[in-house]
Amino acid sequence: SLTFCCFTGELSAGQVKCKRDESFHSGVKMCYVNELTEISSADTIIESQDDAIERLVFSFNAKIKFLPIKVSENFPNLQKLEASYCSLTIISKPNFKGLSKLRSLLLDHNQIEMIRSDALEDLIALEELDLCEFNLIN
Repeated sequence: SLTFCCFTGELSAGQVKCKRDESFHSGVKMCYVNELTEISSADTIIESQDDAIERLVFSFNAKIKFLPIKVSENFPNLQKLEASYCSLTIISKPNFKGLSKLRSLLLDHNQIEMIRSDALEDLIALEELDLCEFNLIN
């Protein structure tokens, strides 16, 4: 079955919402954040919930400075998270807490300055991690 969600923008302070569109990629259960969405707060959450979502895409959006927190509560079966070519600066544990099924994490081409030491600790199934082209200082 096909599931496609599109984040259409900031719902309210600290929340983004998912809009379904079932006509995108055949067989892909995913949510995509479009270029109009802005995430400028470290405590942003995703309001929508869908156990079927396996892929979450934030890529190619300079307005995304932080990844949302508590993603596992909304998408417990997430296997791939893509946030390439955004403006991420800090990666911390709340971004990935509980994502024990995540196999692929793409964070390449960002402005990452810090990755907290415990940030990836819950990612026990991780097979692919892309951190190419970023500005890690700490």
